[in-house]
Amino acid sequence: MPPTIETARLTLRSLAQADFEPYYDAVLSQRAVMYWLSASGEPRSREESLATWARLTSPQRDPRDRFWAVVNRASGELLGHVVLQRLDKGDLIEVGYALGEKHWGAGFATEASRAVVEFGFATTDLEMIVGIARPNNGASRRVLEKTGLQYAGMRRYYDVDVAYYELHRAAHEAALTAQGQASKR
Repeated sequence: MPPTIETARLTLRSLAQADFEPYYDAVLSQRAVMYWLSASGEPRSREESLATWARLTSPQRDPRDRFWAVVNRASGELLGHVVLQRLDKGDLIEVGYALGEKHWGAGFATEASRAVVEFGFATTDLEMIVGIARPNNGASRRVLEKTGLQYAGMRRYYDVDVAYYELHRAAHEAALTAQGQASKR
């Protein structure tokens, strides 16, 4: 279970069973959101969503896969999720996120992503965190860039072509040092 992380506007906490309905309503059932997340681009049925939810909340999942609910601190509303997880079940660790459409453009994805990237480097020996986005998803690509990741070409993951980004520990620590706050591991 990942620890709770507080940011200026968000609480990142473990997903709970009670989060299923608001998460399904905000993310999994929404065509605009699922267009970017699923290979088919279609919303998921409640049955498919329950299977996904069981995987996300399972205590038996790989400990390298960490999923947080993204909650607005002011309202208590569940906005979506942010993850550090194995990229396509491989050895690379990716930062990922999905927020309900009504929360797009407010900087929440960037704020959550920065927090979990900092957590990843501060609490593990990871040398690199990666991120992917659909090539035509300019907003998600900007989130990755604002989080500090650098474009490293096109790749194929999860059966789709994606823009692939990387952030190496040394680059992350150099950026933090420039801001006056080095990561502690």
